[in-house]
Amino acid sequence: VTELGIDNEVENCIMLLNTIIREGIIQKTSIVPLSHELHLVKCYLDLMELRYPDVESHLAVDETLLQCSVFKFSLQPILENCFSHAFTEETGRAKHIYIHIYRQENDLVIHIQDNGCGLKGDYLKELQQLNSDMKTDQTHHVGIQNVHKRITNVFGARYGISMENTPPGTTVSIRYPITPQP
Repeated sequence: VTELGIDNEVENCIMLLNTIIREGIIQKTSIVPLSHELHLVKCYLDLMELRYPDVESHLAVDETLLQCSVFKFSLQPILENCFSHAFTEETGRAKHIYIHIYRQENDLVIHIQDNGCGLKGDYLKELQQLNSDMKTDQTHHVGIQNVHKRITNVFGARYGISMENTPPGTTVSIRYPITPQP
């Protein structure tokens, strides 16, 4: 940073990473308002844009839901999978991640959709087993599994993560009850 001066890509990267790490350490509560989680998501997406400049992200949010309660860092593992897995094969398409947050009756629904290569059969089946009783020694999909278990343990089996291939890519849905932040 000293050599490059201020307001450059390296400084920006350090500041974004600092924000994300600070939230993990300082903020002790695990349930936060959606607005807080979206701030972390924007920092993460800005950071990943530096690494993957060819991936565009799009965010559409029902702003009446911004004070609803969600788990902190619940979107990051899903977004990480988008960057790590969705675009591993060349499709000839521009690379996009869409985040759509809306109300469905009394639920807050978060859809994260990519237009990547989709999930292959066995991999999709593994991920869909999140809704069943996965073994606790499972070493794959730990981030998604942890988020799913936190949601279902607190809010019940009706809530959590589901996923499906939605050609040309994959859609991951996270469902929470609409509960305002205390």
